Amino acid sequence: HVVVKRLQDAFRGYGGINIEFLTDSGVFAAFNNVEGRETIQWNQSCVCLVRKNEEFMDAMAVADKTLFQKEMQVDRHFKPPVSAPHFSYVYGNIPQHISKSLNCPPSFRSENMVVVWTFPSTLEGVSKWRVIDHVHLM
Repeated sequence: HVVVKRLQDAFRGYGGINIEFLTDSGVFAAFNNVEGRETIQWNQSCVCLVRKNEEFMDAMAVADKTLFQKEMQVDRHFKPPVSAPHFSYVYGNIPQHISKSLNCPPSFRSENMVVVWTFPSTLEGVSKWRVIDHVHLM
């Protein structure tokens, strides 16, 4: 895979990325407000927010430049309604199933990235998503 090779070259010796969870926000479901009606966002139905620290945002910019061969606004990846980087526990459309005892995972230093094929980008399509490869950051 040419894409994976480019990412592996760009991130060789990168040194890892601190992934910090915003525990104050807790775990929650994100809703869209469409014509006064709240609907669940299937791909943000059980999330914990990730801090946009310098390492994380720099890694996003390196990946963007590597994949698209030009500098672009990284924030375009953070789609509404959350509009922020986040960790998804599950995908779905029933927010009432989120356990009140569910907490954000502990923060950690990532030494790998995973390249995932996420098509089709629908709730029904999730079962078709697959890992393409891993990119080592160390």
